[in-house]
Amino acid sequence: MEGKNRPTFKKLCEKENIAVCDCYAKWKKLYDGGVDITELLANKINHPTREMNWLFAYSLVETMLTEDTYCSVAGNELVQIINKKEY
Repeated sequence: MEGKNRPTFKKLCEKENIAVCDCYAKWKKLYDGGVDITELLANKINHPTREMNWLFAYSLVETMLTEDTYCSVAGNELVQIINKKEY
């Protein structure tokens, strides 16, 4: 979740009580800490290495197990909310 719409999506999810697994924030922390994130991409463009995929998978499970929000909202429900522009 990056770019200009990131804050909008986070607000929408907060409003709808939907947990967000924000791996981009973790990726950005690595970058801000001086890590060469290009080296964490298998193709040096946009595909994470196996280790980074593990971090993202771990982050997803961590979010599902620690958030006090309703985590089992179907993807099509989120699309419906976005299409209604109720955020």
